[in-house]
Amino acid sequence: MDSDVLVETVMIKTRVLVVEAETNISAELDGRLRRLGYELTGRADTGEAAIRAAKDSRPDVVLMDKSVCRVCQALSAHAVSRI
Repeated sequence: MDSDVLVETVMIKTRVLVVEAETNISAELDGRLRRLGYELTGRADTGEAAIRAAKDSRPDVVLMDKSVCRVCQALSAHAVSRI
């Protein structure tokens, strides 16, 4: 089997949830991430919607504008402090 085909067959796409209040920025991120080979699990424009979407879709990564909500700011600060 050709090595390029093997890599494409075995590679698992990283699942990303985009959290952004600005629709045009969210759409741009969505398109760029898809072109780079990521799987988008969804987009959310509020902190509450982000929490629901994350529970429902179980993304590998959440790309978040932390100014979307205070709860998200606290969560991101906590996550960074754990790194």
